[in-house]
Amino acid sequence: MLSSFGVDIDSVDGFGRITIEGSKDLIKVLQQIELKEWKPEDLLPYTKEGEYYASKYSIYLLKELQDGIHIAHEINISATLDYLNSFEF
Repeated sequence: MLSSFGVDIDSVDGFGRITIEGSKDLIKVLQQIELKEWKPEDLLPYTKEGEYYASKYSIYLLKELQDGIHIAHEINISATLDYLNSFEF
């Protein structure tokens, strides 16, 4: 979600904490994320190759099926928004 607003993620550690490049107004970005009406398909263009869900046979599937599997296993918009809503920005 951050990438879709132009925030460059430099690295992610073993605990899922991120390091951000540049000086974006992160509070404003988080507020925009909360307000946007999200669809899982909105995030696919911002998913990097190493982040894409892969299974043993996924390389043999059509791209549309691979996208569906990735959405089912890796994208949880409601949990993300619930988490963001638990804080005040």
